[in-house]
Amino acid sequence: MRAAVLGPLLAAMLAAPLQAQKDRAGLSVFAGPTLAWFGGSDVVQSNPRVGIAIGIHVHSPLGKGISIDPELTFAYKGADLSAAPGSSVEPVLNAQLWYLELPVPLRYSIGPPGGLRFRFYAGPYVSILAGCTGKIQINGVTYAQSCSDFPNPTDTTQTFDPFVGWDAGAVVGAGTGIPLLGIRLEIDLRYEQGFVNLERNSQGGTLYNRMVLLGLGVPF
Repeated sequence: MRAAVLGPLLAAMLAAPLQAQKDRAGLSVFAGPTLAWFGGSDVVQSNPRVGIAIGIHVHSPLGKGISIDPELTFAYKGADLSAAPGSSVEPVLNAQLWYLELPVPLRYSIGPPGGLRFRFYAGPYVSILAGCTGKIQINGVTYAQSCSDFPNPTDTTQTFDPFVGWDAGAVVGAGTGIPLLGIRLEIDLRYEQGFVNLERNSQGGTLYNRMVLLGLGVPF
């Protein structure tokens, strides 16, 4: 009788840790500061600007520590800019670009799910421009307004939007998950590099997005 009771109880106790180690699909929300700047052949100098990103990602385990974790992120990019003479963005002094992004990174995680865990990831992203404001200087006059309302340098009665409405590139990063006070705190550091020339009317030069994000997240 005693064996009949203790046997199933012991089996359940041994099975519990195994179940706790199973990597499960789930959602996480995250937010954090960004540091963004411009790169490319038309950039003489780009002073980085601090912004913010918020988002949600879906954890989709494939097994053996590998997962695909698509995200939906609202991110601030852009910077102060000193552009090459003769380029289409030469008059632009600065720009604040807000993007709705869809990164799809492949992750490799080390460590037990639910415990201290480290992860490394990389993958593509695509984004659409949700908003843009900035400053442009023409003939010594500075205009601060929406990018779509910038005056045309050759005819200030017309508007001139120097930036295309989308971007695509790659994201690489690393992070960890730390059990803390009954919740799991996720910390990530990532770098994003855009591959799309942002100049709407390029004269042969290039302008690309660059961004670093320090993200803090919580699964639910």
